[in-house]
Amino acid sequence: MITIPYCGYDFRNPDRDRIFRPFGTTSWLFLLVLCPMVFYFSDSEEVQAEAGACILYTPGHPQHYQAAGEFLNSFVHFTCEDSLPDEYGLIKNKIFYPDCVKELNDILKIIQREYLNGLEHSGEMEDLLVRQLLLHLRRSQPLSHPRQQGRYYPELFVLREQMLEHSDRPWSLEQMCRQTNMGKSQLYHYYNLYFHASPVDELLNARL
Repeated sequence: MITIPYCGYDFRNPDRDRIFRPFGTTSWLFLLVLCPMVFYFSDSEEVQAEAGACILYTPGHPQHYQAAGEFLNSFVHFTCEDSLPDEYGLIKNKIFYPDCVKELNDILKIIQREYLNGLEHSGEMEDLLVRQLLLHLRRSQPLSHPRQQGRYYPELFVLREQMLEHSDRPWSLEQMCRQTNMGKSQLYHYYNLYFHASPVDELLNARL
């Protein structure tokens, strides 16, 4: 059975904070990057990760990364039978860009709620939710670089996450354009291309 020792949704650390665990942790760690980060690997390789990047750390593998500015991510540490993640054929200890970022973050939000509330059968729910997370990763098309998602995807992804999480705020189209450095028609075109809806429609649905 999968157990969760620690998790976080839209988790903030101080700006430019660095995480350095030279011997990793005893658990698996799935990390969803929600702001630009730099990842450091054992062969002195540095990887610049943009919003929407993911990494699945195996137990005992070094973990070393730092926020380029703002520090924001969602994550789950979990323990399970050693062979379980291998059954899903997932990329491990390497940055990748899945095409279901919103769904992954939604699952991480529910995982945190179950973890914090400690309701009846929460252990079974956590087990099912982590398996759902792994299945989403398995079914998604991992991309080696965010530009394969499209030129404006990282900026629009961040806007969408903030807008849906804080739908009570008085969002205006002008504000969205300023945040993404895009014109109105350009914003509507690419938002609909990536998320199959207009930003106004999604905001209205979130408020409802």
